[in-house]
Amino acid sequence: MPDAPAQVTHDVRVPVTPAPGEPLPVLVGIQVGDHPAEGFSRITFAFRGPTPGYQVGYVDRVESDGSGTPVDLPGTAFLALRFHPAQGHDSSGRSTVTTAARAIGYPTLRGWAPAGDFEGLTSVASGVGADALERASVLE
Repeated sequence: MPDAPAQVTHDVRVPVTPAPGEPLPVLVGIQVGDHPAEGFSRITFAFRGPTPGYQVGYVDRVESDGSGTPVDLPGTAFLALRFHPAQGHDSSGRSTVTTAARAIGYPTLRGWAPAGDFEGLTSVASGVGADALERASVLE
């Protein structure tokens, strides 16, 4: 009978999984307002989590990301806003924005609609009057 227990060892590395990254910014609110005395209308986007990057610019027509389906908007010009990385849905796929898209009818901002929530890219488009100027900024 042996005096000590038998021991067998193998050099096996334990895999280390990196800690999960920060969650994507989640679009949780869209608000509009008109400021006729100052000559502008605004659309404001609220995010939970970090502030995403964004791209804003005029497009000839608005299409849904992923499907290419046309998005119908009032106005004579169209402004596309794309947030990346970001999402506009929860873990069940439901929209995290409770405000319904709508026609507004302000002198410059005529309406807005979601234009996609696909592969970390969340898009919203607005219909504006032909003489509208754009300005984008981040509110802290």
